[in-house]
Amino acid sequence: MRVTFGQYRSGIKDPTSVTAGFPAHDFPSPWAIAAKSVRTFHVEGETQARQGLERGFSGYWSSTAQARGWAAAIKQCFENYARMSAPDVRSVFTVGFKGVLDIGNDQLSLYVDVLLLNATGYVGRVVLWDDFSYTRSHASLLATPVAAALGNELGEERIAGVEIWHLRTGTQHWIAADEALARRAEMNNLIASFVEANG
Repeated sequence: MRVTFGQYRSGIKDPTSVTAGFPAHDFPSPWAIAAKSVRTFHVEGETQARQGLERGFSGYWSSTAQARGWAAAIKQCFENYARMSAPDVRSVFTVGFKGVLDIGNDQLSLYVDVLLLNATGYVGRVVLWDDFSYTRSHASLLATPVAAALGNELGEERIAGVEIWHLRTGTQHWIAADEALARRAEMNNLIASFVEANG
């Protein structure tokens, strides 16, 4: 069974969601538009990213007060991202990294917004747009599959760590690779619980 990164994140935030399942929603999601703005920011520039947000949040996203509220929140989050990124002079290796981590007979798909290079190796950056208050413990468990998948792809010894950026609050968690990988058993247990409840 394949578990998505969003489902894994939901399980970290609220363990009861593992057994409650993840019903499909019949309304558009803003997350793809948000994630694209980060990719565009690093590839084409800040102005182009803002223009992309304006185009992306037209139509449905201007139709109701709730939709306009979502669009405004994401746009403000992007401004926070641009501000948080301004002092960072590290090289960007790639953006929009998608990986699949094998966990026994099951798989966890994941998405890393930005992969950077610093003096000690590769750093994966995961960008969070929701209004949940992530603790360092939440962040380190979220970093576990990222560090593992990047290690499989690039070599575990070449992964310096994972950044978890929460844009609503401007919080930046730095999780060293060895700290993230030390929680593999917890990650595996969370995936196993989801598979048992929803498989």
